[in-house]
Amino acid sequence: MAIVEVFLGAFFSVLFDRLASSELLNFARSEGILTQLTKLRKLLFTIRAVLNDAEAKQIRDETVKLWLAELRDLAYDVDDLVDEIATEALDHEVNSKPEAATTSKVINFLPTCCSNFPRSVGLKTKFGPKIETITARLEDIAKHCDGLGLRVHSEVRSNTGTERMTASLVRESYVYGREKDEQEILGLLLKNESCNDEPSVISIVGMGGLGKTTLTQLVYNNQKVKDLFDLGAWVCVSEEFDVLMITNKIYESATKENRDFKNLDTAQVSLKEKLYGKKFLLVLDDVWNEEHEIWDLRRAPFRVGVPGSKIIVTTRNEGVASTMDSVLAYRLKELTDDDCLSLFAQHALGTRNFGGHPNLEELGMAVMRKCRGLPLAAKTMGGVLRNKRSPREWKDLLDSEIWDLPEYKSSILPALRLSYHHLPSQLKPMFAYCAIFPKDYEFDKDELVLVWMAEGFLQQSQGMRKCMEELNLLLEKYALGWKVIRRAVNGGRFPLRLVTRHSFATDSKCIQDSRHFIELHSMRTFLALPVYKSWATIFNLHNVVIVNILPKLLQLRVLSMSWYNIKELPNSIRDLKHLRYLNLSGTLIKWLPESVSGLNNLQTLLLRDCHELCKLPADIEYLVYLRHLDNANTPKLQEMPPGISKLKSLQTLPKFVMCKSGGLELSHLNNLELLRGMLSIVGLQNVKNVWDAEEANLNGKRELDDIELLWSSEVEDSRNQKLQANILDMLQPHKGLKHLKIEFYRGLTFPSWIGDMSFSETTQISLRGCTKCASLPPLGQLPLLKELHIQGMHSVKNMGAEFYGDGSALETRFPSLEILSFKDMPKWKEWCSYIGVEFVGHFPCLRQLTIWNCPKLVSVSVLRLPSLCKLQIKGCSEMVLKGLTELTSLRELYIKDISGLTRLQEEFTHFLVSLEKFIVRDCAALVTLWQKGNTPLHLSHLQHLNVGGCSELVCWAEEDQMLPRNLESLRVFGCDYLERLPNGLESHTSLKVL
Repeated sequence: MAIVEVFLGAFFSVLFDRLASSELLNFARSEGILTQLTKLRKLLFTIRAVLNDAEAKQIRDETVKLWLAELRDLAYDVDDLVDEIATEALDHEVNSKPEAATTSKVINFLPTCCSNFPRSVGLKTKFGPKIETITARLEDIAKHCDGLGLRVHSEVRSNTGTERMTASLVRESYVYGREKDEQEILGLLLKNESCNDEPSVISIVGMGGLGKTTLTQLVYNNQKVKDLFDLGAWVCVSEEFDVLMITNKIYESATKENRDFKNLDTAQVSLKEKLYGKKFLLVLDDVWNEEHEIWDLRRAPFRVGVPGSKIIVTTRNEGVASTMDSVLAYRLKELTDDDCLSLFAQHALGTRNFGGHPNLEELGMAVMRKCRGLPLAAKTMGGVLRNKRSPREWKDLLDSEIWDLPEYKSSILPALRLSYHHLPSQLKPMFAYCAIFPKDYEFDKDELVLVWMAEGFLQQSQGMRKCMEELNLLLEKYALGWKVIRRAVNGGRFPLRLVTRHSFATDSKCIQDSRHFIELHSMRTFLALPVYKSWATIFNLHNVVIVNILPKLLQLRVLSMSWYNIKELPNSIRDLKHLRYLNLSGTLIKWLPESVSGLNNLQTLLLRDCHELCKLPADIEYLVYLRHLDNANTPKLQEMPPGISKLKSLQTLPKFVMCKSGGLELSHLNNLELLRGMLSIVGLQNVKNVWDAEEANLNGKRELDDIELLWSSEVEDSRNQKLQANILDMLQPHKGLKHLKIEFYRGLTFPSWIGDMSFSETTQISLRGCTKCASLPPLGQLPLLKELHIQGMHSVKNMGAEFYGDGSALETRFPSLEILSFKDMPKWKEWCSYIGVEFVGHFPCLRQLTIWNCPKLVSVSVLRLPSLCKLQIKGCSEMVLKGLTELTSLRELYIKDISGLTRLQEEFTHFLVSLEKFIVRDCAALVTLWQKGNTPLHLSHLQHLNVGGCSELVCWAEEDQMLPRNLESLRVFGCDYLERLPNGLESHTSLKVL
């Protein structure tokens, strides 16, 4: 049976932190409920003391399991109560501030269930009976501890129900894919070393089921190893922390004598005598404990061995390798697909391939993919299918919930439970929570962290970046990562199910059936998950769900209805006073009701891709805990309330809008010191003075990676050119910026900070609609710039030295640039690749070049493009093509509306040795595609040829009309004068002519 809840200890820790909050205690004291809360907290301490023992016993004792289930429900109720009191305290704090709204307005924000309780009186009457009821329930639960035999501070035991045991023997013919690993470990064992009192420790690290024990068995039984060492011992440590017991096991394995010493000193002295003067090899299999003191005590007898003695440790925990002073931590990888398939076949069919069972091979491949490179999974699944030869039986297994099979649970799940059991307490609830997601759901890790925060698994005061960094370090330490979490969820691998008070649904019909929610008034999580996220698909959701169901879910912490057909929220949303996370992304909502501002606990509000959204609550400043407001891609949101500037905890705000009629001002950004990630400032044409831009203090916001500075495309005011230039100068960001976009800036020049070499981390820049600037900034000086987009620069006529920059410290300008595009530059005439006599037109990393609608560009100096894979030229002169050289890597060529182009010259086509796709459109002067002899020689790799709208095209080539031999598809249309298809068409039997 599945474990009920094994993270209650962590949950209790969060409860204690909340109950110890000075704000809560002061409020409780002022309202006369402090004594009751103190008694409740003491009871929780009493129960917490036996949790370790209860969690260890629950797998074997159904009564203990039921006791834990009851405790779990009560713990949720305690947390709900504490949250209600904390919310009242917060309401009191917010509304007692001088700038708070009037009393009538505050009462409007009160939950409807609490509207009869004035702020100044009644809280003891309101909460007293609830506290007494919960305290009585806790007392009753505490009384059962003695009857269940639960002990205080009991030592940790295995929660798998059985003790894991391993031995040194191995069946070598059943091991696949570990030849390289075996040789590397052997090399370390056989390596001669200088004299050292301490035996060398080699740690083999990897997640459960990877085959660490099997690999060690192979090495341990290798004849060269047996010849090298005088004595060998193998001990499975598993979860045992008892040094005496481990010493006894080592002594018995090394001497084949069972002495069962009762005293640690006697045991260690006896073991020391047996090891003295011998070169030994000791294997400690499945080690978990990383306390250095215990290891230091355990290794005391090992110092008497002959130099060159070795200890092999297998562990799932990176920290163990460090604790045991390993000379090497060898990290074991998953098996390759071929080796995993062979291992599975050996256990399923008794042979390493499907030669005798070809009808099962495809199904075997599908089973192998489920194993995901884990040897233990391959062996277990093979064992399930042993002696079954019917394809139907194999197919049924694939379609079933494999992890619910008893045979599978017996070997896989104990290993995973053990891994889970040894996770830090703060990670346990996060992993367990992931089990509520449906199989194959692609969650976003950033959103998942926000949900974890809403559920109380992470410290609320931490910023998102800090949370992510600490989580990444923690997961890395325990040989885990986001891929493992995703695999645990999507593969159905995770052994725990957490459904109590948490729910998800991907079927709108299921959501609309309110019968599913009648008994779930205490539910904390409601995720209406879309199957996939796309603006083209909005899932229908009847308004009855919003009106009838939501008001019943008064304990909700997390509510997501993203990508459902929701147009409005009811005012009753204010009743969800515990709500921390509200996701309405991709919905059709037009505005949020003012009652949303009464959700004082709200931390995350996601409105991304709400294309109809035009208004936010005017009193949004009451959301004092709000940290993440995602309003990206909301085109109709053209104004924002000034109260946003008071949300000093805000970390995410991708869109910052200033309107002409007032409201939010640029200087208000100064208050939002914690902003991170992306910030798009919209409506800069409404800034009236430079002081506002200076006060915004973009330079001080070091956590912003991506900044967009956007003026309106509709405002052409030449009187403000100097003002705009000064504003842009004052909006200089910090020098660690990654991405920069500037649109419809009307100044005559760019400020000096754009293109400055000190912005050494910038990787992407976009300049669009800056119609008054006659020259580009020195972007060639940016060492890490990978992507550059220039569009609508109507005043640029020449581009040269100022574009590449002085860059005296650089050997090459644009050393990292991979994508470059120029669009809609009607006056651009010359692209020069020289600074004086220095040639700077070498783009070593450029993979994609686009030049569109630059009709006057007739002078292009030589450009060397050795890495270019994709070239797009549209609305330009044929002279552009003549300047491009070294195109030997080009695979895709698109040309359209090229004036004066009658044929592709040999100087250009002889570079196209790698071209695979060639598209020609609307080249009115084009008579022939290429010159004599070019087709077979230079276009031998061409696979797709597409020609259309070339009304003057007469023939394919001047003489030779043979098609390239590798051509797979040919499409021709709108070429009225083309006399005939090229020669050799009949020889291309697989060619698709469209």
